[in-house]
Amino acid sequence: MPEKFEENTGQTPDIWVIGGGKMGQALIRGWLGAGVDAGKLGIIDPKAADRRHFEGLPAAVKRRPPQDLPHFRDELLVFAVKPQSLPQLLPLYQPAALQGCWFLSVVAGQPLSLIQEQLASVAVMRAMPNLPAAYQQGFTGCYALPSLPSLIYQTWVGLLEKLGMVMPVESEQQLDLVTALSGSGPAYIFLFLEVLSAIAQEQGLPPKLAGKLAEQTLLGSAVMASQSGMQPSLLRQQVTSPNGTTAAALRILMADAGLAELLRRAVAAAFERARELRKN
Repeated sequence: MPEKFEENTGQTPDIWVIGGGKMGQALIRGWLGAGVDAGKLGIIDPKAADRRHFEGLPAAVKRRPPQDLPHFRDELLVFAVKPQSLPQLLPLYQPAALQGCWFLSVVAGQPLSLIQEQLASVAVMRAMPNLPAAYQQGFTGCYALPSLPSLIYQTWVGLLEKLGMVMPVESEQQLDLVTALSGSGPAYIFLFLEVLSAIAQEQGLPPKLAGKLAEQTLLGSAVMASQSGMQPSLLRQQVTSPNGTTAAALRILMADAGLAELLRRAVAAAFERARELRKN
């Protein structure tokens, strides 16, 4: 275990994110926004020298290419790479496991058993955050085996809570479903915004007004759902007057082949892909 935690100094070890893509950068930006010292954060990525790839990140955030790994000791390492890249990458971090590092994988599909076996370490947890984590508005599902020491689990959960809501799941299969619903979910919402804005423009609204109309409608509805304590079905009924404009629209959206059926098929496809990644 990191000596810093064993000594209970309250200090945070360095956090290295392995993979500087969209998810890796979202984690870094979210922790920065939550007040984590930039000097405590680092990224390992082939594009480490490309400033444009990491535009907007403070210079204090360390950046290293994979061929120039630091000498890790008692640090927190986050795998945020593509699923197919992880098996070949893990052996490079066996020395870090021997030096007491703790690991978090946010890689879709790849099971804990593979990571623990390759690293010869039980200090591993899996999680599935989403991109709103960059703004501390994310949702993260997390999964750990009972053998994971409580201190490691609580440390990772505490860091993930800086990025938004965190909830544990009971199995890796449930984590695949979190991937399909929440990990991929922002793309579904952005598509909804894209289409709603485009329709508003087609009907004559200026692009800026159309975009803000769609964004604020979604934001206000999400806040109302979060703070009202009411079920979405009841909130929908509150907006819907009998034989009114909303009722006319919902007859289309709630038809047998409407929005609900499309979303079921979409989530099922994402879930099946997550399961395929776990099998490969």
